[in-house]
Amino acid sequence: MNDPVKGYLNIKVSYGSAKIVKTSEDGKVEGISFTITGNGVNKTVTTGAGGIIQIDNLAPGVYTVTEQNYDKYEPQEVRRVTVVSGQVTTVNFNNTLKRGTLIVTKTSEDGLNEGVKFHLYGTSLSGLAVDEYAVTDSAGKAVFSDVLIAECADAERLAADFLARFGAPLHPVGRITDGRELEWFENGTLRPLDWHGFTHY
Repeated sequence: MNDPVKGYLNIKVSYGSAKIVKTSEDGKVEGISFTITGNGVNKTVTTGAGGIIQIDNLAPGVYTVTEQNYDKYEPQEVRRVTVVSGQVTTVNFNNTLKRGTLIVTKTSEDGLNEGVKFHLYGTSLSGLAVDEYAVTDSAGKAVFSDVLIAECADAERLAADFLARFGAPLHPVGRITDGRELEWFENGTLRPLDWHGFTHY
C-alpha cells in the first residue's frame, strides 16, 4: 500500500495598475475625485498635478471607474478598465463645460423690436468670462446660444442698475442651466434665469 504524499503549490499572483488621465475644457484637472470598484476594491482617489493618478496593486480583472459629478461639467460616462498582470492600463476622462441657450424677447409700445442689440456679460460657474452680443430678429427675439452656465452673484445690484437705466423692473432668479432654452421678456417677466450683467442698446 502506497502512503499518500502531501504536496504544496505556491502560486504568486502578479498585480497590475490602473492609471487615470484627466483632461478638461477649462484646464482644471487637479483635485478631481474618482472611485474605482471591482474585485473587492472600493476606493476613492484624487488626481494630482497634471490630472494623473495611478492605482497600484490591483488584482487582474475588470474594474469600474466613476468620476465625481461637478455642476459646471457635463456628466461623465462610467468607464470599465481591464487590469492585466504586470501592466499599467490607462483610462481617459475629459470634461466639457455645461452650456445653455438664452432667448431674449423684446417688446415695445411702438412695435420696433427688430435690430436691438443685447449684451450678456459676467463670470460663468466655471470661472470663465462670458461676454456675448445678440441682435433681435423680426420677431423681436435675440438668441444667445451655447452660453456657459452661471450663477448670479449680485442679483440685487443688477436689478437696481437695470431699473435705473431703463425704468423697467428686473427679477433675476434661478440660473442659466445646461441644455435648456430660457426666455426673458424685457417687460420684466422672467422665467428662471441668472446672469451677472445684462444690458441692451
